[in-house]
Amino acid sequence: MKDLSIEYRDGKFVHLVIDGVVMKRVTSIEFSHSVGQDVPTLTVSGHVWPELEKGDQNLERVDKHSA
Repeated sequence: MKDLSIEYRDGKFVHLVIDGVVMKRVTSIEFSHSVGQDVPTLTVSGHVWPELEKGDQNLERVDKHSA
């Protein structure tokens, strides 16, 4: 993971973008980066069933410079 964006507005979750990939329908985010570790740990939970049922793609790639 090189880029991470978590956005809140007015106290509400707006979006989570990891390396240009928008994570949809997120229900929980856990992030830790211990001193001395090169790589952080990120755990994301969410719902995928409604997107799969509709045939939509679950992840979308976005331009990091416009996000």
